[in-house]
Amino acid sequence: MSTRSPDAVCIVGMGYVGLTLAAAFLAKGAWVYGIEAQESVRRQLQRGQIHLLEPGVDEIIHQCVSDSEDSRFQVSDEWPTQIKTAVICVGTPYDRVQSRPNLVALKLAVEQVAQRITDESLVVIRSTVPVGTTRSVVLPILRRHNRSPQLVVAPERTIQGKALEELLSLPQVIGADDAASFARAEALFSRLGTEVIRVSSYEAAELVKLACNAHTDVRYSFANEVAGVAAAVGLDAHEIIEAANHHYPRPPIARPGFVGGSCLTKDPYHLLYTAELSGYQPRLIAAARAVNESIPEMILQQVEHVLLQQQRSWSELKVTLSGLAYKGKPETDDLRGSILWELLPPLKARGVQHLQGHDFVLDDAVIGAHGLTPVTLAQAIETSDLVLILNDHRDYGMFALEEALSGEHQLLLYDLWGVYKQRIEHLKGSQHNGIHYMGVGFGG
Repeated sequence: MSTRSPDAVCIVGMGYVGLTLAAAFLAKGAWVYGIEAQESVRRQLQRGQIHLLEPGVDEIIHQCVSDSEDSRFQVSDEWPTQIKTAVICVGTPYDRVQSRPNLVALKLAVEQVAQRITDESLVVIRSTVPVGTTRSVVLPILRRHNRSPQLVVAPERTIQGKALEELLSLPQVIGADDAASFARAEALFSRLGTEVIRVSSYEAAELVKLACNAHTDVRYSFANEVAGVAAAVGLDAHEIIEAANHHYPRPPIARPGFVGGSCLTKDPYHLLYTAELSGYQPRLIAAARAVNESIPEMILQQVEHVLLQQQRSWSELKVTLSGLAYKGKPETDDLRGSILWELLPPLKARGVQHLQGHDFVLDDAVIGAHGLTPVTLAQAIETSDLVLILNDHRDYGMFALEEALSGEHQLLLYDLWGVYKQRIEHLKGSQHNGIHYMGVGFGG
């Protein structure tokens, strides 16, 4: 760490959470020292380039990296000898096989930090963890090296695609057990120019994050249930939801679709794990996750029903998956939690041999690396038997779909988020020039 940056914020983990936080602090004039284990990520950041798509972050990182020791942003796998402020942002995946969180990276990071803190150091847990983790896992490790560590939980609550904007505007929630730790954390996060809110404990802050993401998961699951009911009775869920929301002074019903991403597919399980350890069974959260996880199989069953009607088999189809990133708005290049991973294995198991891929953000090399032949959207429409549009990227709206659909070949077009629904409403649920248009909750 540069000798000119004794107050540098040490951020452990340069993934989405750590890097966007680093950019926010850099934007406010702070010095940041990043710890990153992955060599390819370190090399990119050391060149002033970022390994993810997040508006505004790349410009800040590029401006703050230099070859000299006076660079305001430095990244390494070497730990400084002393750390004044450490923010831990490592991944905390949920192991579905073992039915428990994987906290290996968190424990390793905390152990390294513990060896380098003093009585004046502040440790911030930014990683998402089950309730009780900070007290039962993090605090004992710190106390082996420091009897009274200053420790807080400050959960990350941003949305990908707007992370920097939200870091510089959203209130920062801080859970602390003592006034001194909170005062240090308040001073740190106040540098972002946002409101700082104290909650009563580590556990309260941990639950804030889990509640936020589980709530979003439940909200989408309700839309998916409405879609299921609407389809069962031959109605159009999109029509129902649009009419229900129109100038209605209540929280709006979400659009139906797949709930993806690294957080919404993981954090409800952290919350379920938390509750079950304490003897409570959160039925709504478990049901919401089950509903949202049923969407990929529902899609395949819908397509299979049409194939039976057309007397066609999966093995003869050329299939294009379009919109591979887990979401389209705000745009991202993140494949974590993408529906792609839920569709590829069953498509291959059904005998599909010809798989193509398209995305408005991802490079062809990335698409090809996952066993898909890269194509443009026009090529997908022209050459495919089945096109699955999997996210709602804004560029779908600029594509001349009507012209592409003028061909006579038999095409199944599955539009998960209904991005083309208004433009080709006349195709809904019927054949037209060999084209069958489908989607979640489209009904009759």
